[in-house]
Amino acid sequence: MNTSSSNNGITKTVTKGQVTLERVYQGQYQKEGSQTAELKQTVTTNSSYPSKSVTNSLSDNLFDAVKDFGYETKDYANTSTRVAWIDVPSNLDLEQVRAKLSSTKTSLKQIMSNHPILSDSQEYAIANEITTKGEIANRQVLRFPEGSENAGGLILDRESGKPIYRVNTFRVGEHEDEDLRDLDPENFYVSDEIKNEMLQDQGEDVTQGFFKSN
Repeated sequence: MNTSSSNNGITKTVTKGQVTLERVYQGQYQKEGSQTAELKQTVTTNSSYPSKSVTNSLSDNLFDAVKDFGYETKDYANTSTRVAWIDVPSNLDLEQVRAKLSSTKTSLKQIMSNHPILSDSQEYAIANEITTKGEIANRQVLRFPEGSENAGGLILDRESGKPIYRVNTFRVGEHEDEDLRDLDPENFYVSDEIKNEMLQDQGEDVTQGFFKSN
């Protein structure tokens, strides 16, 4: 599945590979009669940026940086692997689950937000004090991967400075990714742990004002 978008000279093409089955196993809190299937999908994003920008976070432009101004472009490619888990019947083996997967059009949809992304079952668990919104936020918050310079550290939104939450969800059929982030400085959520980490990383003099309304 390929999707393309273009805005102010910035062109992005996203190519999604086939959803594959990595393994089936018994999880710690498995439902009766079920086992867990681990699914993966490789996603490649090819981006082309103009060498000079004629817009910023506050201002658009009537003219395109490449077509109208004639600026050259720089190309970048990024490949990532998405992982999601679903319950499957416990009486099926790896090959039987793989056969079902290969016969069905599926995708791993990615959702990004400045708030924890909650399913109806998670909202039920919060309401019944089985878990908390903060605990879910701590699991979903975006961090630098192992092996990178800032491994384990928070990845904050480049434009707004807000934390980013991300989930990959298994969907039957082709589904577009969803980006719910915005630039509203008051529209975000942090757990106590994430807030303390941001204060420690950036200094209280920088971040106290940021948290004034949250």
